Amino acid sequence: MEIAVIMNVLEILLYIVLGGLALWFKTNSKINNAVNGLIAKAEEEFTGFKQGNEKFQAVVNWLYELVPAFLKPFFPKKFVEALIQNAFEQSAAYAKQQLDKIVDKVVKPDEKIEEKPIE
Repeated sequence: MEIAVIMNVLEILLYIVLGGLALWFKTNSKINNAVNGLIAKAEEEFTGFKQGNEKFQAVVNWLYELVPAFLKPFFPKKFVEALIQNAFEQSAAYAKQQLDKIVDKVVKPDEKIEEKPIE
């Protein structure tokens, strides 16, 4: 009888962990979408060169404004900055991957440019 109780408890814990993971992935996806939208907004509002830091800080401020006041002690601006940096790096990596695929389609394998060492 004890084994049945232990199995029931483990099953409940498994459901809780899986539910938590599902909620985390759903929330993480929404946050990344929001961050990507704010990055696009900053790209539209800030034009010109050497404004990367201003764009970044604007996105940090916009996203931090969305954090409810009672959660701000748990999610400082440094955390928001890390979220934005992570979302940007993921987007950049995806864009590079897609660009590489396009280049591979355009440049035929037998026509690829060989890299020569710089002398």
